[in-house]
Amino acid sequence: EDEVLRLWQGLGYYSRGRNLLVAARQVVARGGFPHTAEGLKTLKGVGDYTAAAIASMAFGEPVAVVSGAATLPASMKAANAGGVSRVSFVRDGTVIYALKTSGGTTIMIR
Repeated sequence: EDEVLRLWQGLGYYSRGRNLLVAARQVVARGGFPHTAEGLKTLKGVGDYTAAAIASMAFGEPVAVVSGAATLPASMKAANAGGVSRVSFVRDGTVIYALKTSGGTTIMIR
């Protein structure tokens, strides 16, 4: 782990370096690299977007790769049409959309 973190030095997000090491160990223990988005998501640190991107580009799996930034305008348009008074986009390790209705209800989409 020390060697991985030394090589990762200066890149920030040290948890990603640790996750990379854990995922590499998982691949070795399983005897190979998963070739599907679902299989890739079982690796430490691999989420929906990364799994779909790898599966579609490396293995030709027909899965959609949708960035949170691409869905924000659609969410805002839907919010404006449906009585939603406020739309918030927060990125803190995860993408969250908070839609506040005119009735005061807050809907969180992660």
